Amino acid sequence: MAIEVTLPAWLASQGLHQYNKRALSVPSPEDNSTVHHQKALKDAAVARAAQIAPDASPFMVGTVASKPTDPIGDLAKHGRGKLPDGREASKIFINPNADASYYAHELGHGVSQKTKAGRFINDARHKINSNPKLGKALATALAYSVPAVGAALQEGDDDLAGSIALAAAVASPTLIDEALASKNALAIMNDAGLRATMGQRGRLAGGYLSYLAPVLIAGSIGNFTGNLVDEKTALYDL
Repeated sequence: MAIEVTLPAWLASQGLHQYNKRALSVPSPEDNSTVHHQKALKDAAVARAAQIAPDASPFMVGTVASKPTDPIGDLAKHGRGKLPDGREASKIFINPNADASYYAHELGHGVSQKTKAGRFINDARHKINSNPKLGKALATALAYSVPAVGAALQEGDDDLAGSIALAAAVASPTLIDEALASKNALAIMNDAGLRATMGQRGRLAGGYLSYLAPVLIAGSIGNFTGNLVDEKTALYDL
């Protein structure tokens, strides 16, 4: 059963990576490119932040135009920066030729971080990513230990869903952070009068799946390992 999930998930992750790389590195503007809708989306993001986090400081954002030839990680990226007066602001790198949904997603990250829950989730995500030892330990747990233990503890082989759930629990800060950003992105686009098309919704869903695919792979591999242990134990019990 594990291979039935692992192989499709791996293929999907590779395909999504190549798709996003092409979509983010487009060399010239198209009808739905960020460059045409940047101000409307930014204004809608500021308004949404004030709506969902009325007690927080105003949402401020600066946008840096990336070149289509830049590394994929710099073609759509959100970070936090400081203004000269010390106030915090979101800093978004985006290829202005890329579809507006990508820019909306990065704005969504900034908006979600204005809430206490969203800020906590994002901090947890980056604490894991910035701590090599913690990240390595969790990566090991994600790939083998947690799903494998879950599978070994469950009788029989019909436990793949449980293993994937355990893997998702380990990766949850990233998955929740990305889900919040996409949720806010759809609201931002709608408020800007740019209701997301099916294609744009597909891009947002595809972006989320690119984070989910490693979880599916880790869960299924861990499940396979756990079931091997389960079978070996069963042999000793005979």
